[in-house]
Amino acid sequence: NDAILIGHSDGGSIALAVAAGPQKKRVRGVITLAAHVSVEPENVTAIRAMGERFRSGNLRERLGRHHDHVDDVFWGWHDAWVSPGFSPWPARLDLADVMVPTTVVQGLADAYGSRRQAELIANAVSATVELCLIDGCAHAPHLDAPERTDEVTIAALRALSAS
Repeated sequence: NDAILIGHSDGGSIALAVAAGPQKKRVRGVITLAAHVSVEPENVTAIRAMGERFRSGNLRERLGRHHDHVDDVFWGWHDAWVSPGFSPWPARLDLADVMVPTTVVQGLADAYGSRRQAELIANAVSATVELCLIDGCAHAPHLDAPERTDEVTIAALRALSAS
């Protein structure tokens, strides 16, 4: 029990997958920001729109500052999410196998994941869950609502450190 996993978006999904998988005994707790465990029609619509922004706007340039192979990274992500039958959650894992305290932060104005994502996680995890839904917050709670996100994250870390 030496790891506290914190992840944003797909990183939050990965944190949950680790906590449900073979390494789960090493995990003390999970904090997710805008994690995904299913694909919603709104996700696909928003991701397709982002594809158009990548083709015609400055998104490619902005992402290029952070990725050496920006086209491969972007289109790999985009094409996976818009493919029929895609799931961000590994079929071999079960959210009920997450047996550590979990904090779920979700913006209610997130085009890439709705309140349903947070509720799916909260209802499936087999441990205590702190659910934090933030009005007016989009896909990046740490940027869109930093004070509230910090407050919730710090409280979770303190509780996990005391246990």
